Amino acid sequence: MSLRPYKFLIVPVIQEIDEDGNVINEVQTQQPDTAFGVRGLIAYAENFEQVLAEREAVMNGNDANS
Repeated sequence: MSLRPYKFLIVPVIQEIDEDGNVINEVQTQQPDTAFGVRGLIAYAENFEQVLAEREAVMNGNDANS
């Protein structure tokens, strides 16, 4: 028998900060994000800041796709 990583359930906790850099809130999704295998986990981590920037743009009323 052997073991291998299959799926990672990731619950990112994101800090909402004000203009002065003070933490005003913590935000997390209700359902975890999923990454399959170590390669998927690495890809998730490498793309996380871009996804976060896109989510922030949407929250601020900007369309990240334009």
